[in-house]
Amino acid sequence: MPPTPPGDALPRCAGSAAAATLARAGRRVIAVDPARFPATTVSTHLLFAGGVAEPARVGALERVEKIGAPRLSRAFIGGPGHASDGSYTPIDGVDYGLCVRRAALDQALAENAREAGAEIRHGHRVTGILWQDGRAVGVRVQDGHGHGHRHGGAEYEIRARLVVGVDGRRSTVARLVGADRPRIAHANGRACYYAYYEDPHRDWRSTAAMWLTGRELGNAFPCDGGLTLVLLMPPVDRAADFRGSLEAEFGRTEGLIPGLAARLAGLHPQHEDRQLRRAPVVLPPLGRSRLGSDRRRGTLQGPRHGAGDPRRRALRHGAGARPAIVRAAASTLLELAGHRAEARRLLDVEAAPRT
Repeated sequence: MPPTPPGDALPRCAGSAAAATLARAGRRVIAVDPARFPATTVSTHLLFAGGVAEPARVGALERVEKIGAPRLSRAFIGGPGHASDGSYTPIDGVDYGLCVRRAALDQALAENAREAGAEIRHGHRVTGILWQDGRAVGVRVQDGHGHGHRHGGAEYEIRARLVVGVDGRRSTVARLVGADRPRIAHANGRACYYAYYEDPHRDWRSTAAMWLTGRELGNAFPCDGGLTLVLLMPPVDRAADFRGSLEAEFGRTEGLIPGLAARLAGLHPQHEDRQLRRAPVVLPPLGRSRLGSDRRRGTLQGPRHGAGDPRRRALRHGAGARPAIVRAAASTLLELAGHRAEARRLLDVEAAPRT
């Protein structure tokens, strides 16, 4: 395949948000993802009100809500001898959370980016960065739909004025440009295991609930498909307990949290796929992008996340490409890289409309 004409090579959450934002601003955008959607990934799913506001900002909320996850208008925290519940503080008019499984969420966000004008290439994997005079000028991509290589078909090139790496933990782009060490990191000290339960309890369908008993933390978040996501977050030093018999230890840990056990009474797992995720919380630097550490390289690397509300941060940092990259922060971002004049030339929508 011959080289692709220049564009902005970036879908998952942050990638789709960035692609939609840049495309609507008039840039030619090519988003590359090795997955073929719909496809799931190991991930937390809960978006608090601030997280739900992010797909609204990139024009995707209506599509996301059609997936069918209930609006979580209440939050509950309980433990031995105490309980508290309340509503969410509205963020941009949004006063509810959503828990949406990743296969449907990622597909909805990718469709939103495509509708905005971005080209989405599923099943294509970035294998290298194209360099010119010390700057990234594109990516080398392998087409996963063909044959003959370890991961699929032939390789081809995408030339790009700006390469945006929003590919999460173990980022390929970060590794290829030498920015794979987080600038700020904090290990949260917890392991994460989750499962889906069939949940007919209508009285809990609008509540995101958390219980803390001693060192054990358990959560129940109603999601799409009539299911509830049950997320256990034991201390990381207990991870070895789950390695022997995941099924048995999952059930035993539920029993260590009486409030969660009562919430799940009579419920049955939808399947047995309980996933382990032991990831440090990576706090994205405020007011300074990873571009600052990749001086003169022409790349922007998004933050990587652990627990908390990572989908919100991914969407926010992807959508941060909206006026932030396109207009308001264009000079700031590239000024960090020593290319202020080039930033204005490359990212000015009127000067470089999509062709």
